[in-house]
Amino acid sequence: MTFEEFQTKCKEPVDTEKAMAALQRFVRREATLPVPATPEDDDILISRALSELEELREKIKFLDDIIQEIDTHTRSTKEPLSYIHEKLRKYWEYD
Repeated sequence: MTFEEFQTKCKEPVDTEKAMAALQRFVRREATLPVPATPEDDDILISRALSELEELREKIKFLDDIIQEIDTHTRSTKEPLSYIHEKLRKYWEYD
């Protein structure tokens, strides 16, 4: 597997059952760290799962901020919410 293939595979969503099993192997001190590394290795699975969690938390925070803006906007004015639509569109374009 080339490094590019490895990186592409690591960007795919993590199977949470595999990540939990990997974590259990680490807890039981049964995890192995093969060389060369693969995207399905225990340490890589856990790292990928944590990275995915971090990205999702950032998205949730962003969306929560948008909800707050909508709430504030609708309480204070009757203007259209087109600026919110534009902000969301730009955010998802770069995702």
